[in-house]
Amino acid sequence: MIITELILDAFGKFSGYRVQLGNGLNIIYGENESGKTTIHKFIEGMFFGFFKPYVKTKRYLPIYNKYFPWGKERYTGVLKYKYRGDNIRIERNFIKGSDQVKVFDDLKGEDITYMCEFDGVTKIAKPSSLHMNISSSIYKNTISIGQLTTKTDQSLASEVKDRLLKLGGSLDEEISVKDVLKRLDDRIDNIGTENRVKTSEYGKNAEKLTALEKRMKESLNNNKLVKEYQLKLNNEKEHLKSIQQEKDKIKEKLKIYDIIKLKEKYIKIKGINEEIERLKIELLDLEGYNKYNEDDYIDMIKIENKIESLYVELKRYEEQYSILISRKDDIYNKISSLEEEMEKDNICYMDKLEETEKIINKNSKIKMFLSQLFFIGVLMGTFLNTYLFIVSILSGVINIILKTKLNKIKKERDNLNIKKKEIESKNDELLNPLIAERNMIDEEISQNNKIKEETNINIQKYKDMRNKILEDNGIKSVTELIKGLKFKERYKEIKERLINKEEVLKSLLGDNTINDLIDKVVEYENINTDEKIESWERLNTQLEILQGDIENKKEQVGILTEKIKGLSENMEHPWEVGQQIIETKENINRFEKQIESLNLARNTINDISTNMQKEYAPKLNQKVSNIINYITKGKYTEVKITEGMNIKVVDERENKIIDVNSLSEGTIDQLYFALRIATIDIVTENRNLPIFLDDAFVQYDDNRLKNILRFLMEESKNRQIIIFTCQNREKKFLEKANSKFNYIEI
Repeated sequence: MIITELILDAFGKFSGYRVQLGNGLNIIYGENESGKTTIHKFIEGMFFGFFKPYVKTKRYLPIYNKYFPWGKERYTGVLKYKYRGDNIRIERNFIKGSDQVKVFDDLKGEDITYMCEFDGVTKIAKPSSLHMNISSSIYKNTISIGQLTTKTDQSLASEVKDRLLKLGGSLDEEISVKDVLKRLDDRIDNIGTENRVKTSEYGKNAEKLTALEKRMKESLNNNKLVKEYQLKLNNEKEHLKSIQQEKDKIKEKLKIYDIIKLKEKYIKIKGINEEIERLKIELLDLEGYNKYNEDDYIDMIKIENKIESLYVELKRYEEQYSILISRKDDIYNKISSLEEEMEKDNICYMDKLEETEKIINKNSKIKMFLSQLFFIGVLMGTFLNTYLFIVSILSGVINIILKTKLNKIKKERDNLNIKKKEIESKNDELLNPLIAERNMIDEEISQNNKIKEETNINIQKYKDMRNKILEDNGIKSVTELIKGLKFKERYKEIKERLINKEEVLKSLLGDNTINDLIDKVVEYENINTDEKIESWERLNTQLEILQGDIENKKEQVGILTEKIKGLSENMEHPWEVGQQIIETKENINRFEKQIESLNLARNTINDISTNMQKEYAPKLNQKVSNIINYITKGKYTEVKITEGMNIKVVDERENKIIDVNSLSEGTIDQLYFALRIATIDIVTENRNLPIFLDDAFVQYDDNRLKNILRFLMEESKNRQIIIFTCQNREKKFLEKANSKFNYIEI
């Protein structure tokens, strides 16, 4: 068998990781924690899964959780190998609950899972059964070799001895001859003897038999007492039956009274039912008015009142508006009259001022002319003509007179302006209050219009609300709503009466219906209720007396029943106790036969184990001796396995036999390696299965490593060898020896 490829799809720290392997020797190198052991365990998991062997239910080994992928939901992988011309592909899903194995012919793509053995416990195929044909325990004890855990020389020696002991029976880790013999001894010890009543099955059954014989005696006594109580119970029940029959006769007589009451009750119920039907018809006629809402009516009244109050308010503002308009007209008239008078006065003064200004302007021009004439006359009179001087003097006098007159006219003009301003001021004092009053009235009119507009809007709003209520109730007027509400009150009154009548009817009927009552009346129609019978009071008195007698009898029956029950509960039936006695005696006989059989089996297994050891040990001794001789370069050439399963080696150099306990740790490790290699072909029937070595040589010195690698190079010619290592020593030695090998670095 040659493993060609590993695909760690989702396993441990790896995701989608591929490893290509070759024929012969393969070195997988990686530092500590790089994943070498993960790959090693992946190979084991692909062939065997991580299930606990030799159990009846599907249980997983702790290692299952150790290699669950980090942060993944998948836990899957693929392993490919070749075997005698076949290319095989194994696919495994490790997930609990979904775990599955598929095996394919990798050349044809054909599913050949059916060719594998089916594990009845795990419910999945066993791919190892196809070509390896070994169990997981044999795999771990032979072809899968790891570094021995750190132990003392003595503990290492003990481990090797234990491996050899297992060869005497099977190579499964969980099964050995020693274990089987121990189990047989334990079983014999568990069965025990008759005297060990506390700790042995045999003794417990002997003690149980004594107790059962005592219980049989008690059971017979209790059975006799139960029969006596049962006889008394039967007599009491017969008497109780006789009293019950007398009671039934009286009840039949009382039934006539019940029939009379039933008929009276029927007549009353019939009347109530007829009234209910009449009320239902009337209620149906008034049902249409039930939709009217009292709250809407209240809202309608409020709205109508609000509309009316708004109209009153609007009317008040209209009247106020008329008064304001009248006041406004009066003010406007006063202002107009005053403004007319002011205009007249203004025109009068303006005319006078205009006339005065004209006179002033005219005189000013004359005055200027005279002034110019005066200066010209003075100049010309002085230099040219004396008459001209006189004319200039005359013009100066006239100018002075004219100036005086002009000043007087200006003063009159100023007085007119003052007078005009005084009149204007006086008129303003009269006009301004009127204008202020007019403005105030205009403001009041504007405010009045605004309020009237808001009032009209509110009136329309409430009208819309009123119309909405009328529309919701499907009516056209408040009057119609009032009428409808009156009918609604009638509807509610009738409905309340109907409910009351129905409650009365229900109370009278109880769990019955009217039809049930009619059926009973019809049933009792032919019974003569006119026949004279004993008085109701007398019959009831008799019934009470009989009922008391019945209760007393029932109490007696109950007491006897409880006594019988108490005895029966605590009493075992003699037949049942007898059966247990028979079974216990059979158990005692069975234990005696088991002890005899177990002793026979123990002696037989011891004989077979001794014979197997004698036959098997020489072959194993020879194979181990050859390997030890090769890897120790002749220092140890022969291995001896004694009848007591002790291991000894022959030291040719010192010519003496050495007990394994005396050897060094490294030598014992080599012996352990040789033991596994020697065992492989024996237990695998020369299938040339691969050998897996996981850091198996970390405690070897260079010489030991060199020797073991020489051996493995020879062994790799016949089988595939895969070495997992965290050191480069193997690579260097192999390269130095010019050996062909496949090197993989993680």
